[in-house]
Amino acid sequence: HRYSDRLLPSSSVEPSQWQRANSESIKAKIRRLHDSAGCITRQAFEDMERKLGWVYNLDGLLADGYQTPLGIDVAKMLQYDWMHTLLVAGCWNIEAGALVAALKPLGHTQKNLHDFLSSLTCPSSIASHAATGKHIFRKKHKGNLKCSASEGLGVYSCIRAFLTENNDSLGSVWKEVASYSALCSVLDVMNGVRMGKKHPNDLSYSINVYVKAHQRAYSTDLWVPKYHYLQHIPEMILAHGVVVGCFVHERKHRVAKRYAENMRNVGDGFDLSILHANLHDLSDKDIDQLHIGLVQPIRAPMRLQLLLQTALQLHGNDVFYSRQAHYAMGSLSSVDDFVVLHTDSGYVVGQVLFFASVGLQVDLVCVSIWGSRGENHFEKSDQECFFDLTCIDDCVIYRRLSPTRIVAVANSLWL
Repeated sequence: HRYSDRLLPSSSVEPSQWQRANSESIKAKIRRLHDSAGCITRQAFEDMERKLGWVYNLDGLLADGYQTPLGIDVAKMLQYDWMHTLLVAGCWNIEAGALVAALKPLGHTQKNLHDFLSSLTCPSSIASHAATGKHIFRKKHKGNLKCSASEGLGVYSCIRAFLTENNDSLGSVWKEVASYSALCSVLDVMNGVRMGKKHPNDLSYSINVYVKAHQRAYSTDLWVPKYHYLQHIPEMILAHGVVVGCFVHERKHRVAKRYAENMRNVGDGFDLSILHANLHDLSDKDIDQLHIGLVQPIRAPMRLQLLLQTALQLHGNDVFYSRQAHYAMGSLSSVDDFVVLHTDSGYVVGQVLFFASVGLQVDLVCVSIWGSRGENHFEKSDQECFFDLTCIDDCVIYRRLSPTRIVAVANSLWL
């Protein structure tokens, strides 16, 4: 509680004013904890750990702060996991919970949100999965919005679409809406950085816009340390050249739990039996998702073979087609999905008709074009086109207004 002109509140949104920790400052904290361990009460020691921001572990890699046998420079090795910062009791959960509370007096209840999400159609690869997040409002929430990280990532843009469609009735909560929309842009750009389509500096800008919008809406009433961690992530990505996320790591926890939680015989062979169960589980998995191209292709009908061989001047090459294809690492699209494709003249929205490949040289997607009618509305045209498979940027979540008209859930990277 002592004020000093050298200190800034933890709610500061000006990273340029912060003094970064370094190896020596971290060692100094550990030494202080080491000197106090066993000399003060347990409660006082835990309070000291909280104030210093460091959990003391005498047997940890940093030893007691005086020895670093592995030459570890902690300050240069850290990167906050964006999944836990944003989506696991993180900034998005806090922001979404506050937004839901702000909407309720205006008549936009959680049931309205549930009905809206239920009206949306997701890409077929995730349509049957809980990760869509379409049912997170089936149960009422008080305070922070509770759901899995995958559900949050799947539904954040859908809630933004709800706000867009009801924008005319939200004037009295415009600050809360602006704050949530700014956070959605952070998640959009974060995904763009992960895919190499955005620079960490873009992420830094979007985060700065968001935290300022959040404080305009809520002051510092909802502020927790994760809002501070969030502001460090762009420079950490710049330093390491990679985005760290724990989605796969967390999912694999469930593999072990599936077998371990139901076992009651925990003798000497317990660990080995769990290892064998995990290996069996992994050996049964299809790793084709690491491949970019058609999934289970079959030889194309003669008419399609002649059409593509002639159009591409690749006579003599075998032609195959498929109902599914990976257009990027781990990204699956299927027939009837709506996709966003990038072209030299901009973005195009189309509905997948089929996928094809010609020899080992070309992978294609055939789509029916849906023309833009403004405000993320699209109408079916008579035009059908082939595109290179890598032109697909994303699959689209949408709501069908009629057999020939849809409204797409927008992503600020492409709509």
